Amino acid sequence: MKKKYNALIFGGSGFLGLYLSNYLLSKNFNVYIFDRKKNYNLNKNVKFIKGDIKKKSHIKNFIKKFNFVFNFAGISDLDEANKDPLNTIESNIIGTVNILEALRNSKNLKKFIFASSIYAMSNQGGFYSSTKRSCENIIENYSEKYNINFSILRYGSIYGVGSSINNAIYNLIYQGIKNNKIIRYGSGEEIRNYINVKDATILTYRILSSKYNNKYINIIGKEKIQVKTVIKIIIKRLKINKVKYLKNIKSKFHYFKNPISYQIPKGQTLKPSKGINLLRGIDQVINEIKKN
Repeated sequence: MKKKYNALIFGGSGFLGLYLSNYLLSKNFNVYIFDRKKNYNLNKNVKFIKGDIKKKSHIKNFIKKFNFVFNFAGISDLDEANKDPLNTIESNIIGTVNILEALRNSKNLKKFIFASSIYAMSNQGGFYSSTKRSCENIIENYSEKYNINFSILRYGSIYGVGSSINNAIYNLIYQGIKNNKIIRYGSGEEIRNYINVKDATILTYRILSSKYNNKYINIIGKEKIQVKTVIKIIIKRLKINKVKYLKNIKSKFHYFKNPISYQIPKGQTLKPSKGINLLRGIDQVINEIKKN
């Protein structure tokens, strides 16, 4: 893209948002992040706006100058989402509507990009999946009525350097380093398509092309893998052998394998053509945790 576009990332202080902000900078974008807290790793060339998407007044006065608007804000942790349904609904649904309301008369907007989840296609996930699914429907309504181009990105299991303790792979590695053992709630037979955050970032940038306008995109890793296989990789890397599977303690919200149970637009799937090898990605996270 030759023109210098303006990009705004709601929730940009988070894991994926931070990577995307740096990547957009490398592509000659003017990048702004809107969040409640500023990440101390934020690039000095990224402009920070402090605010809360639940408050319409925080959004409406500045948003119309942006060409690409990403919504990565809201409640993204599954367990947190189901502990506090009201806050989840206000953050995920009302927050998204506030952004759409502010965008509806924008003459500069090329596309609104919404971070959904593969949980949106599931009858699992509780309030997390239902709020994501609701947002997808609402975005389509706004698109039809106000001619807003959108791309809805259903992310799978993202991992990598810089994630939090709530991230599945990070948590397993952290347990192994700190406690010299790993406890997994479940049988370990759960199936995931892990994707490194760097690969997810590149695919997110790719969908800015107009050919992905008004489409649903599933962003997942190339291969399906059982969680217990990932754990075997981690314990081999860390040279530990203590693993405990609490098979009788399962979350009713987490999916067993990629959930596609609702008859809603399935979308097209994007996977990295080469991507970061899972073994190398795990090693990077191990090195980060040991370093810190």
